[in-house]
Amino acid sequence: MPFITFKIDDDRSEETFGRLAKAVTDAVMATLGSQPQWVTIVFETYPRSRWSSGGALQDRDNAVEGSRPFISVKFHKGRQADKKRQVAAGITDAVVSVLGGERDWVTVVFDDYAQEDWAIGGRLQLDRHGPVPPPDPV
Repeated sequence: MPFITFKIDDDRSEETFGRLAKAVTDAVMATLGSQPQWVTIVFETYPRSRWSSGGALQDRDNAVEGSRPFISVKFHKGRQADKKRQVAAGITDAVVSVLGGERDWVTVVFDDYAQEDWAIGGRLQLDRHGPVPPPDPV
């Protein structure tokens, strides 16, 4: 169950955020086999004047071209590096297809959590689903 946080400038319409949420959800579902209701996305938006690049705050006179979203993906430990590559590529492709820009402008980081470190509805994932089986050998 991935939980995805976008840090992105607020220069977007609600329609654009909706298209971005759908494209990223579809990419994650295709890669991980997740159900859409298991993919949670939150957008943390900031005015460009609160973004810095090269030590300078961005403003109309000093703006870096294009958006440079920072995306954090949280899920259970045990994902193979190859699966993370696929998730990162899928999310990056989704972002570029919706927002435009360059692939190198998109940053994706992974935060892996043990089942005993993640609770939903007051119950640890370990108690909700039992132990995650070990990953398949490479």
